[in-house]
Amino acid sequence: MLYRIVVLSLLILLIAGVAQTSLAQESQEPVRKALVKSATGEVTNIILITTDSSWALPAGYELMDADSVSVGDIWDGEQFITPPKEVPAFPTSTHWATVKALNPGVLKPLTVERTWSGYDYTFDCYVSTELVDLYLAGKLVVGDYVLVDFVEHDTDKCLGTLKVYKTW
Repeated sequence: MLYRIVVLSLLILLIAGVAQTSLAQESQEPVRKALVKSATGEVTNIILITTDSSWALPAGYELMDADSVSVGDIWDGEQFITPPKEVPAFPTSTHWATVKALNPGVLKPLTVERTWSGYDYTFDCYVSTELVDLYLAGKLVVGDYVLVDFVEHDTDKCLGTLKVYKTW
C-alpha cells in the first residue's frame, strides 16, 4: 500500500512538473510582430519575438501585431493597407520579344510580348520587309523571337525588325 502511495505521489508530482514546464514554454512562444516606423506608419520589418524578450525597440519605431502584414504595408491608424505596386516604365531601347500574333491585314500586323521587371508587356508593331518576307515564306510563326525597336523612344511606334534565332 505504501508503495502505491509513493508511486501515485511521484506520478502526481511528475504530471504537475510537466504542466508547469508546458506553461512556461507557452509563454516563450515567439509571436509575429511588425516593426512600424512611427512617423510614416510603414512596416519596415516582420520579426518573431517572445513576450518576455529583452530586445530594445529602436527609437521612432513601434511593434504591432502582424498576422497578415507584409513589409511595405502602411498603418493608417486603424488598419494596415497594402499600397498599390507601381508598374515600372518599359524601356524603349532595342530588345527581343516573343511573337504572340501575326495579323497581315492591319496597320501594325505584329503583336509581341516581353516580360520586364516581372510584368508582361504587349505591343502591336509595324514590321520590316525582312519580317514580311519571312512570314510569307512560312518562316516567322507565333513563338519566334524578334528584335524590336522603338522609333523616337515611343511605345506607340514599335517596329519589329529582325528574327532572332534562339541559341540559349
